[in-house]
Order: sequence, then C-alpha cells, then structure tokens
Amino acid sequence: MSSTTTQSRTAADGVLQVLLMAMPLVVSFVSFSLMSVVDSFIMGRVGTAEQGAVGLGALLAYGLAAIFTGTLTVINTFVAQDFGAGRRTAIARHVHAGLLLAPVFSGLVWCVLPWLPELIRLMGTSEPVAPLVRTYLSIRLLGVPCLFANFAITSFLRGLGDMRSPMIITLIANVLNAIFAVVLVFGLLGLPAMGIAGAALGSLLAAICEAGLYLGVFFGAAHHRQYATRRWHWPRAADLWRFLRVGLPIGFTMMFDLLSWTLFSIYAATLAPAALAAHVIVFQLLHFSFMPAAAVAIAGTTLVGQHLGAGEPDRAYRAAVSTARLGVGYMLLIGLLIGVFGRYLVGLFNPDPEVIAIGAVLFAIAGMFQPFDGLGMTLSGALRGAGDTRFPMLAMLASAAIVFLPGVYLLGVVFQWEIAGAWWAALVHIVTFGLLVAWRFRSGRWRTARV
Repeated sequence: MSSTTTQSRTAADGVLQVLLMAMPLVVSFVSFSLMSVVDSFIMGRVGTAEQGAVGLGALLAYGLAAIFTGTLTVINTFVAQDFGAGRRTAIARHVHAGLLLAPVFSGLVWCVLPWLPELIRLMGTSEPVAPLVRTYLSIRLLGVPCLFANFAITSFLRGLGDMRSPMIITLIANVLNAIFAVVLVFGLLGLPAMGIAGAALGSLLAAICEAGLYLGVFFGAAHHRQYATRRWHWPRAADLWRFLRVGLPIGFTMMFDLLSWTLFSIYAATLAPAALAAHVIVFQLLHFSFMPAAAVAIAGTTLVGQHLGAGEPDRAYRAAVSTARLGVGYMLLIGLLIGVFGRYLVGLFNPDPEVIAIGAVLFAIAGMFQPFDGLGMTLSGALRGAGDTRFPMLAMLASAAIVFLPGVYLLGVVFQWEIAGAWWAALVHIVTFGLLVAWRFRSGRWRTARV
C-alpha cells in the first residue's frame, strides 16, 4: 500500500471518528434549543406579550450566565488531557472544583437581580412585556446553580469522550420541561394556572431534575470505580488559579461573541419592520444550521486534549485537521444551500415580498461567510483542547470591537446600507476571526501550551 493511500485512509478514519463523536452532540444542541422553542410555543397560547417575554427572558438568562458556563467548559480540556495521560485519579478533582465554583458563580449572577428592571429597559423592551420578563427571570435565575453543575459534569463526560450520556439527559430534561410547562402554565392536575411564572417554574424544575441526573451519573458506581468521583478533592489556591487562568478566557470569548451579536440585533430592531423580520428569520435559521459545526468543534477539543495528554502531538494535529475539514466542508455546503434557496426559506416564514427580497440578500451574504465560521469554530475548539484559550479570546475581542461593531455603524448608519450593511460587517468579522485562529493553529504554539 502506498504512503499516499495510507495517508488518505488515515484522514478518512479521522473524519469518521470526529463525525461519530459529533452526532450525539448535534442532538444535544438541537434538544437544548428546542427547549426555548417549546416554551415559546406554549406561551403563544397564552398571549403575544407573554410569548415575547419568554423569548427575551431565556436569552437574558443565558447571556447573564454565559461567561461562567464558558469558564466551566475548561473541565473538558483538563479531563481530556488527564484521560489521555492515564491520570485516572486526577480527573474527578476538576469537576469538584467546578462544583465548588458553581455557588460562587451563581452569587455573581444573582447580584444582577436588583438591576434587572434597568437592564430590561435598556434593551428597549415595551411596557407590557417588561414586567413579564422580570417575573420570568426572577424565577428562572434561581436555577443557575443547577445550570453550572450541569455544565461541569457535561464537560467531564465530554472530556472522557462520552457524548451519548449528555444527549440522553438533555432529551429527558426537554420532555420534563414540556410537561412541567403545560401543567403549570395552564393549571392542570388541580393546580392553579400560573401563566409566565409557570413557564419559568417549569424550566427551573426541569433544570433541578437534569442536575440530579448528572450528579447521579458522576457519583455513580461506574465512574467512582474508574475515577474515584466520591473521594472529594478540596482544590488548592493554585488549582483554582489554574482553573480560572485557562477557563476564564473561554468564558470571555463566549461573552464577547454573545454581546456583539446582541448589539447587532439591537441595531436591527431600530430598522423598518420588513428589515427586522428578515433579520430575525435568517438569524434564527443560521442558529440551527451551525450546530453540527459547533458539535465538531467540541469533538475536536476532546480529541486534541486526549492526544496531547498522551504525548502524541502529531495525532492531535491530525485530529484538529479532521475537525476543520469536516466543519468547513459542512458549512460550505450550508453556504451554498442558503445562497441558492435563501429566498424560498424566508418565504416559508413570511410571504411579504419585501421581507423575502431582503432575506435573500442576507442569506447570500451569510452564505459567503459560512466556511470561515466553520474554520473559526473548529480550530478554536482544537486550541481549547490544547489549553490555548487566551489567543481566541483576544482574537474575538479584537475582531468584535475593531471590525464588527464599528463596521455595523459605518456600513449600516453612515453609508446607509442598513441591515445589509450590518450583515456585510458580520461577514468581515467572521472571516477575520477565522483567519486569526487559523494563523494561530498553523504557528504550532498550541502544541506546547501550558495548562
């Protein structure tokens, strides 16, 4: 067999391995997103204001916790590297540190509660919706300790390469959320109808049940036998500093990304109704389309971490290249499809010819940046697996603050290209971030990153 044939077969095996790891993650991501969709569908039967309040409330709840959930995903990197190195008894301590930080992170989120009315007002929320959002968040945010525990243990499982268990638990939580919401919102089984408070309480109860399932898996006999999960490790100051030194940049990357896109959407909300409608349709559809690439990125984090932990940087490199090929290839296909059929996709959601025309332009722009989005996601995932988290944070901050947001103002407001100009700015931002991360990966510095 020739060396070329061997290399081709190795590359194909690498892509297949990534694909098999990513598939359960895709199901998990879709299920997680559908949780908000189900709540929105249920509240649509109560009232328009309530439906809008649930959507905005869920977005704010996620946004307020993003920096901390992102930080906790560093457990994936630590566990993967220890697993690859064969340090089985060292693995559980990373989760223990995350579980200890969960109440601290929760307290920081709860510090925002007194300023919720002002935060909601700054987002331009209409008067009928604002008090509903406050009601929803005051209940929903009680569950952030469960959210953080879930992220800590999910990252542990992913670091081991177990993508199936989180998928199953997420699906169960989704079903429970739907049941709790229907019963509490409409007052079934003899309970009073609670409206939007019922939707928030349903999500809270589902999060508690989900945390119980995750804790049961982590402290269960199987994982205790292999990783001594019940033997509690109190982290030293040096351990916590290491956790935050590597993890916080991931959290800040997520926060910068979320904040920039939120400001982008706030600008869209100032435009004509047709432009806003087209923006919302395109934005929501793209949210689902990039999930497979995000799943591939997490698979890359695990594989790169495991190979580096095992002292196999060449295998880590090949795994990263496999994730990039799969992510870029998939996103290239998505880009072609939305570029060609974007007009028809928009028409499925809104028959207004003006909305369709604007949406077709936005999809054409989005189609051009899809491969670069795939490149940025997958290679930043590979860098996370190596513990190289600071550079992606700086790249995201620089691109968002220097390219994206000023570009939205320049092209959208100054040049008066409005929503199309804002999406052109998004294109330049995504291309910039993707190329910066690719440059960092090619430099090879990640091979010797210190975690």
